[in-house]
Amino acid sequence: MKKAKSVSEMVRASKENNNICGLTYENKNEKKKISAIEEAVRYAGRSMHTAREIEDHLNKRKYDFEEIRAAMRDMGAMGYLDDEGFCRSYIEKYYECGRGLIRIRQELVSKRKADPFMVDKVFEECDFPLSEHERAEELTEKLIKGEAVTDKLIAKVGRKLAYNGYDTDIVMAIVRNLSEKR
Repeated sequence: MKKAKSVSEMVRASKENNNICGLTYENKNEKKKISAIEEAVRYAGRSMHTAREIEDHLNKRKYDFEEIRAAMRDMGAMGYLDDEGFCRSYIEKYYECGRGLIRIRQELVSKRKADPFMVDKVFEECDFPLSEHERAEELTEKLIKGEAVTDKLIAKVGRKLAYNGYDTDIVMAIVRNLSEKR
């Protein structure tokens, strides 16, 4: 007489055969490696990225140099790589959010890995409706909201303007104006 197997032994045996109760399944731990171009298109499909970001993503996924080069060439041919357009839309988006031009440029170059010369070229082409000083004053007005000007409020405004990437001279001029209003 054959001894009945425990449930855990039956499950273990069926997993080894990729068969549980007559149904086959795919082991989720065994990931299929997709081609570099498929991975690049999938990554670029979620949101806009610079060519360097996509290349770094593929390197991180351990694709070899030739596969990455071919994928980047194919991505360019399909029109997925437009660093200039990406920079233009990034600048417009964060300009509208109230960030200063210094911070936007710094993020594009360091975080988003865009070419600094191309970023400068795109900045020159952009037509900004307000000067940096006017935008900083608008942000200051939003922060103050009719409150009494105190040292604490002045410090808060200075920190916020600096954090948002406004030029130090602009921040100091606004802080000086607020100090005079006290």
